[in-house]
Amino acid sequence: MTKDGTKIVLSNDENRYKKDCKDLPEVDYVKYGKDWDMVCSREEYIRFHSYIKSIKQRFLKGNLSPLEKLIVTYDIVRCKPYNRSGDESLDGLPHNVAFGKYINCRGYCSLMKEILTGEGIELENQHLYVFDKEGNLIDQHARLTVILDDDKYGIHGIYTISPTEDSYKENYKITLSPDIKPTDLYCWFLRPFTDPSLYHSDNLEYRLSPLLADDDINLSGNDSFKINDEEQLIYLLSNYSLDKLSIMNDITFDGLLSKIPQEKLLDYVNVECIDINTLMKAISNVRLYQGYNIEHIKDEIDRIYNINEPFYYSKQENIVKN
Repeated sequence: MTKDGTKIVLSNDENRYKKDCKDLPEVDYVKYGKDWDMVCSREEYIRFHSYIKSIKQRFLKGNLSPLEKLIVTYDIVRCKPYNRSGDESLDGLPHNVAFGKYINCRGYCSLMKEILTGEGIELENQHLYVFDKEGNLIDQHARLTVILDDDKYGIHGIYTISPTEDSYKENYKITLSPDIKPTDLYCWFLRPFTDPSLYHSDNLEYRLSPLLADDDINLSGNDSFKINDEEQLIYLLSNYSLDKLSIMNDITFDGLLSKIPQEKLLDYVNVECIDINTLMKAISNVRLYQGYNIEHIKDEIDRIYNINEPFYYSKQENIVKN
């Protein structure tokens, strides 16, 4: 209870969505999640809790693997169009964006984190500062870093995902495909988090720290790098930097990399981009779980493959469509 008599209850248990709300005290507000401002009224929380719980029950019914859960969640949040207006549902808080018409970059990420709470997938926000090529801070952005372990598809590593960049935009009908649908784009899905192209575009630079010197902006070039020595990796982690990119900070390291066994750190950090054929198999299985018939799934996979293939690193001869 606060000094003015307002009653608040904490609901931060990782398994909170496996329970119901019948024992929720009669309070004014409920504080949930990790972020300090994830606070809502008791009525709002009960509604939001029911929404998240229903998604998790479908996960359980479908016996989905971690990758399949990630795909389903990615698709759920990307169905909402991106918008940066002053709408209160665009504060990025999960209980607001879940029921709002639009969503922003923080909203995509925070809603994904809540849906996947307790599902065996480690997710942390990448709060990015956006610089122009002259080193001027011009914006902020949010993506997600994910540790994914999926034995079904043989995927084990640390990746970046960005539902904002993969969200639907009307001009994609011209630039990508006239038949594109809101959940077709996966070019920012499970990209190796050490891939410099995540942090360097033609016009912009993305950093987790706003304190970089101007000459740090262009250090990495365009080639991916590898960390080949365990002592080097431990040194870099202890000094809160990662080679020349300086893309991660101590908060993200503490939140994620400490959860990976030390003997596996090199493999997880140096993971390759997943093969597009593996992704298509997972999407195909997700569509089957969602009730699509076989012929419809084939059409889906053909379309999604053709849209996304140019963004993947797999060699052409190693890619086989379902």
